[in-house]
Amino acid sequence: MSTTEDAPAVAPVVATPAVADPAPLGLAAFALTTFLLSVVNAHFAGSSSGSAWLGYALAYGGGAQLLAGMWEFKNRNVFGATAFSSYGGFWIGLGLWALLVAPHTAGLQAARDLGWILLAFAIFNTVLGIITALVAWYASAAGVMNGIKGKQVFPVGGPLLNLGG
Repeated sequence: MSTTEDAPAVAPVVATPAVADPAPLGLAAFALTTFLLSVVNAHFAGSSSGSAWLGYALAYGGGAQLLAGMWEFKNRNVFGATAFSSYGGFWIGLGLWALLVAPHTAGLQAARDLGWILLAFAIFNTVLGIITALVAWYASAAGVMNGIKGKQVFPVGGPLLNLGG
């Protein structure tokens, strides 16, 4: 009797294909949507309705960031998954509020509702507006260029806190 016949069969190892870095997509979606809403809130936009941001909030800010968050889960990046999924959900929620609730809200209550929604976003985000959008665009471009070149072209720095040691 041979020892080879008694050994259990070994299952072949199947490699899971890697997912491309979803952060540049999520950051670009965040940057553009935040920029559009901030321009409207700062009254820089010439739009009579002030709702130029709405489609982008649902499709790009909401949809693209939610997808980027799910892909970050695939990459085992819990922070990226949480951040992008949360922002995606925020933009979808804000867009749905603007479409479904705000038109039926009387007077000052719509402004108060939007204020509470944006305050909650500010608490989660801690830094809002156009500056955040610009930083996100830079980080997105850095992710794309550094990934294409295979080396650091645009520096993104290190962690602010090193809690591990």
